[in-house]
Amino acid sequence: APGTRELHELRRRSVLDFPATQERVACRYCLHLTGDTAALTVTLTADTAYLPPRTIHAHLRGIEEIVVASAVGSPPPLSRLAELLAGPEADR
Repeated sequence: APGTRELHELRRRSVLDFPATQERVACRYCLHLTGDTAALTVTLTADTAYLPPRTIHAHLRGIEEIVVASAVGSPPPLSRLAELLAGPEADR
């Protein structure tokens, strides 16, 4: 398993994009996680009428932070989850 330093370095390879749009979305917020020994894939389908792209991006980065911190043995306390999911824009 990768160590703390390697996991933090691997975060630089994370890719966030909006590959497709749909006229109708079956759910307002659907999170799907898949993985194998090589990678974890997080797919988020969200209705931008309810959750703007900027907020979707912040949620994905927050989830990434939670997963990586947990993998290295220092999961964030539950009291920080809302802050992590809000993203850095919440500080403004």
